[in-house]
Amino acid sequence: MTRRDLIKNSLLMGALYWGWNSKSFANLLISNNTIFDTIINKSEKFNWSKLPINQLIINIAKEFVGTPYIGGTLDNSTVERCTVNLEGLDCVTFFENSLAIARIIKKNKLTYNDFIRELTYTRYRDGILDGYTSRLHYTSEWIVNNIKKGVVIDKSELIGGLEFHPNVFFMSKYPEKYKQLNGNQSLIEKIKSYEEFINKSTLYYIPNSEIEISESMIDSGDIIAIATNIPGLDYSHTGLAYRDENNSLRFFHASSAKKQVLIDIQLGQYLQSKKKDIGITVFKAIEPKV
Repeated sequence: MTRRDLIKNSLLMGALYWGWNSKSFANLLISNNTIFDTIINKSEKFNWSKLPINQLIINIAKEFVGTPYIGGTLDNSTVERCTVNLEGLDCVTFFENSLAIARIIKKNKLTYNDFIRELTYTRYRDGILDGYTSRLHYTSEWIVNNIKKGVVIDKSELIGGLEFHPNVFFMSKYPEKYKQLNGNQSLIEKIKSYEEFINKSTLYYIPNSEIEISESMIDSGDIIAIATNIPGLDYSHTGLAYRDENNSLRFFHASSAKKQVLIDIQLGQYLQSKKKDIGITVFKAIEPKV
């Protein structure tokens, strides 16, 4: 039996445990490892670990350009697990994976298991995976909790942002839209308690009308969360800031409209086309402690 066959067989057993289709799960994990190894090998070849973390995030994100947009990949398994699909990304998993890989490169912890541990740390409340409700579903709580964990800082206040007070209730009000919540009153109540916690938080955002004024203080590799006025929600979309060769600030994201990861148009221009978006929160990755 080859090493690849041995890995695949072990993944098949893991898939059965987690309630996934075993063949597709094993093939996905092998593909994930291949994509991950390609990024790590390039990082080592070009000494990316010496770069500022913002630039490192951008280098990694560029490896995902053209990757298909696929929504809902975190909700495929019947048991909550730290799911990864590097073959298909949504707006959150795009920046989340780029950030996690950047952090392990900075720490010189370069295995796929190191990546999963880092992703678990950022994706789950206080870094602890304890079922569906432990995931940081709302972007506002992701920001607050990862500020607490020393992963990011909120730049928005520093560059002229106004106070932003989330008022989230969408998940508990519409549990039928989430298969893990649908008909599960105990989980709905847990989600509701976290929503109440989130709604006590204060974040900052730059209104659309002020973005041009603050634009010069937004750096390539800063993480962008687009605030919305849709009732019950906090943010409608996420991505990265990217400065091109002309120093133009563009939006780098996994686009549901264009069905792929791409470096899009100027950020201000992108926001002008979105009627229900009111501005942006800008948060920056902190250099991890080695």
